[in-house]
Amino acid sequence: MEFWKFGKKKIQITEGGVILEKIRKLAFGPGSELSGTFFPKKETWEAVQVLKKMGKWRGGSENDWIKQQKIIEENLSTLAEAGFKSLRLVLMPDELIGEGGVYNWKPVEKILDLMVKYRIRADWCTGPIDYPYNPGIRLPKEVKNILSQEIKETGRNQIKISMGIDRWMPKSSEAIREFGLNFFEAFLKRYGKDKRIGKFYIGNEWPDLHGIEGTKVMANISKDFMEELIKRGQKLTDKKIALNTNIHPSNLRRLRKTFNPLFEILRDQGVLGIDTYPTREGKIREMIYKRSVKRVKREFWKQEIELTEYQAELYDDDISGKSWAEIMEKYKKRVVEFYQEVFFKKLETYAVAGQIKRVGMWGIPLLLTAKRMGYDFPLEMMKTISETMAKRGGKDK
Repeated sequence: MEFWKFGKKKIQITEGGVILEKIRKLAFGPGSELSGTFFPKKETWEAVQVLKKMGKWRGGSENDWIKQQKIIEENLSTLAEAGFKSLRLVLMPDELIGEGGVYNWKPVEKILDLMVKYRIRADWCTGPIDYPYNPGIRLPKEVKNILSQEIKETGRNQIKISMGIDRWMPKSSEAIREFGLNFFEAFLKRYGKDKRIGKFYIGNEWPDLHGIEGTKVMANISKDFMEELIKRGQKLTDKKIALNTNIHPSNLRRLRKTFNPLFEILRDQGVLGIDTYPTREGKIREMIYKRSVKRVKREFWKQEIELTEYQAELYDDDISGKSWAEIMEKYKKRVVEFYQEVFFKKLETYAVAGQIKRVGMWGIPLLLTAKRMGYDFPLEMMKTISETMAKRGGKDK
């Protein structure tokens, strides 16, 4: 019998070997690989929270990953050892844009060089407005100032970002649009042909409404704005361009209506990313998931289909906003039950059944926190998944 202990309490863990052996029997599709989403600022902050609980934190900025490079290197080394072949990298505008709108590419160079060092492919989340992690929309200081002033003047709590002007928020919508287009173009002019990058992501979970950081405003990003990004992107890179979505695979009509106009432009350069969270799925959707994914693959036959975000972390409303170190300390049993009773048992239904190549784990901060707090089993599962993919998946024919 195995136990996991952190602090004074310990919790019993089911025999991990049985679970790992069952994972080894899963039939992942040809060319499958293990991936995930990696946000250096968040990974650094989460690691610092563990160090605090251990009494090892010496002070300083808690999310400055450049100054805490040792943490990032430890993380990348751990993920490489666990079999992660690629990572969707997330750096926000406030990291790359200084006063007066001057671009700072040093963080990009730093993280790309580290990815090369640890032999993990970098897939870049370009934004340029919408990013993973709540609330979604991130803007540079000068654009946020324009938005804040217009919010005071109008009292509006929603804005539309398009190639036109939002009649209720004209100054802000124009400022956000121009920032997004210019930043996107500047990034791809510099990195569109960079061999260190595998592919580019535009936006996140489009066409969902997302909040704008530091405000109560929700933003709607229009189709014509996405089309413009794609057209500009095609001129600057021949790498794959991916768009991920929360639209369920069973809703083929909505997927077709939403993405066909974009993929008519991208053609085989496009990638459709599906975000799947088993704890949010109902029984009917679970039963038809395999069939639904097959229909999506037939519909978008020119495009690569991937699982951009597959749930690899506990998801409950009552733990929202807490660090993973705090959650693991207070809710050990729930964390263990998630990995052994939910994550493991749903793998075949979702990650294997659709025979999707790239399986992007959403939960790297928890995986790394668990490792630091002595609970190695989740990363052992990841390593076994990656090894099984390599052994059973083989190469594309």
